[in-house]
Amino acid sequence: MKLHQEDPVGKSQIHSFSQGQLLVNQTTYSKSMIISPDQAPIEWRPSCLAELVAEDFKLLLNYVTNTGTGAGLVLLGTGMTHEFISPELYQELLSKRISVECMSTSAACRTYTVLSSELRPVVAALLLV
Repeated sequence: MKLHQEDPVGKSQIHSFSQGQLLVNQTTYSKSMIISPDQAPIEWRPSCLAELVAEDFKLLLNYVTNTGTGAGLVLLGTGMTHEFISPELYQELLSKRISVECMSTSAACRTYTVLSSELRPVVAALLLV
């Protein structure tokens, strides 16, 4: 009987985060990213919270709907500090019954790691500033 968790081969796992760098599956990223357990990470245009516009969330919605897992939760890593953003920016996600939780990027990375290890459908949009 196995007493350890299966290694999720092919899954996007966050191994570490430091300001400006994210290590996913042994690849280091230095730009904002969108990540889910079931898809390859993709770059996300905004580099900081002040650059976020509604159009950025359309790409995020497209990524979420393509996960195939029915992810109903997006973790928004807002950078080094926890910030809230206007719900008008992500209204399209809300209209599709997808929740958005704002938290610091380090907290979003930790939460993503826990939820994905539990095989829960989650997507993280991470600002790396």
